[in-house]
Amino acid sequence: MATIYVDSAAAGTNAGTSWTNAFTSITSTTSAAAGDVIRIASGHSEGGGNTPIAWVGSPSNPVVIISTNKSNDTYLAGATLSGFYQIDGSISVFGVHWKNSSLNFNASGGALAKKQYHEDCVLEIDYTGDFATTTLYVGGNQTGATYFVNCTWKEDNRGGGVTGNAIRIQEGGVIKFVNLTHLPTGGPTAAAFMIFGSDAIYNSTNVEVIGMDLSEFSNLVDAGTADKIDITFRRCKLKSGYTSVDQTDFQWDGKVLVESCAVGTLTTAPLGLVSLTKQGGIVSTDLTHYRTGGADDGEQANAQSWAMAASSAAKNFVSPLESPKMLIWVDAGSHTVTMYVASGVTLKDDEFWIDVISPNETASPNTTGQAKYNLTRAATLFTTPSNLTTDGGSTWNGSGVGTKQKIAVSINPGVSGWVEVRAFLAKASTTVYVDPLVGVA
Repeated sequence: MATIYVDSAAAGTNAGTSWTNAFTSITSTTSAAAGDVIRIASGHSEGGGNTPIAWVGSPSNPVVIISTNKSNDTYLAGATLSGFYQIDGSISVFGVHWKNSSLNFNASGGALAKKQYHEDCVLEIDYTGDFATTTLYVGGNQTGATYFVNCTWKEDNRGGGVTGNAIRIQEGGVIKFVNLTHLPTGGPTAAAFMIFGSDAIYNSTNVEVIGMDLSEFSNLVDAGTADKIDITFRRCKLKSGYTSVDQTDFQWDGKVLVESCAVGTLTTAPLGLVSLTKQGGIVSTDLTHYRTGGADDGEQANAQSWAMAASSAAKNFVSPLESPKMLIWVDAGSHTVTMYVASGVTLKDDEFWIDVISPNETASPNTTGQAKYNLTRAATLFTTPSNLTTDGGSTWNGSGVGTKQKIAVSINPGVSGWVEVRAFLAKASTTVYVDPLVGVA
C-alpha cells in the first residue's frame, strides 16, 4: 500500500511522494493501485475542463482518497475538485468537495462490480458552468454500489427561472443516501427528489434514503419508464400533501417504501410503515380506521390499520396489491391464523386473499422448519369465487368499514417457529382496511 500526496500549492518535483513533492493535480493519481491512500491537502483547489476521472481499486480493496491537514497529517475536509463531471472506479472518499455543472458518480455501464463510498462530502452543482446539463447523476453500473454519508448536495445560481434538478438515478446497482442535506440557491425547487432515467429499465436498482429533510419536494420519486426499482425512505421529514411516486409511471416491478417518516417536525420518532407504493396501489398506515383491540404501534398505543388502496391496474394473477409481511410466533401444535378486514364492499376470494407460510406440517417426521405454504385465493380463473367469511364479532372504527370480513387458515406445525402472512387485493380502485395484528388461536 502506497501513500500518494496531492496539493495544488506544492512547488517540488510533482512526484506525489510527500507534501513538498506532491502532485499538483488529482489526475496524476489515477494509476494508484487497489488499497493505495491518496492524501489531498484540505486547501487543494483544482479546476479544469469537463473531464472524466477514474481509479482502479476493487470493491473489497478500494483506493482511499482523504482530505488532509498537511501541517499534521490529520483529517480535515475541504479539498475541492472542480471540472470532473464523471467520477468512476472503486473508491472510498472522505471530506472532498466535488463541484461542476454536472456530476456523475459510478457511471460506467457494464457488469464490472464497483463500489464508491463518499463521506463528509459536498456535491455542488453550479448552474453557471458550460456543461450541457446541470444534474447530479448516480449509478449506471449494473452491479455497482454507491453510498453518500453525511454529505451536502448544493445547487448554486439557479436563478432566472431555472428549475432545480432531481437526483437522476441511472441503471442498476445499490445506492444509499444517509443524512444528505440539500442546499438550493435561487430558482424554484424540483418537483421530485429523484428521477429515474430510461436506462434504469434494464437492471434492478435498489435505493435507500435515510434521515433526510425532504419537506421541499412534492414528489419523492419520478419513476420515468423504469420498472425494476426498489426504493426505501426511512426516518425522513416529508412535505404535507406529498406523493411517494406517480402511479402512472410504474411498470410491472416497481416498489417505493416509506417507513418511520412523518410530515413536519419529528417531535416523536414515528414507527413502522408509512406507505408502500406498487403498481397495484398503495398500502399505508391508517390511524382513523382500526379494529377495537387490534394493532397498535406497540409504544404510543396508536390504534391502526393498513389501508390497502388498489389502483386501477390491480388485477388477479397479474398485479394484485401486496402488503408487507406480518410475522407471528407459534408453538408446535394446531392453530388457527385469522386476518380481519373491513371495507365498503363484500369481498370475494379472487379479490382479496392471504398466503400463510408456517413451519412444515407435512414432513415425516413432522419436526422440520421447512416452509408450509397456504394460499386462500380462488385456485384458477375457472373456479367460482366465494365471499369471504362474515366477521360478526369485531368492532371497526372510522367511515367506510361497514362490511367486516375475515379469513381463517388452519395450521399444525410440528415445531415452533415464525409464521408469515401477506394480504393481496385485486379488486381495482377499492380500499380495504387490514388489521396487521394477525389473530392466533
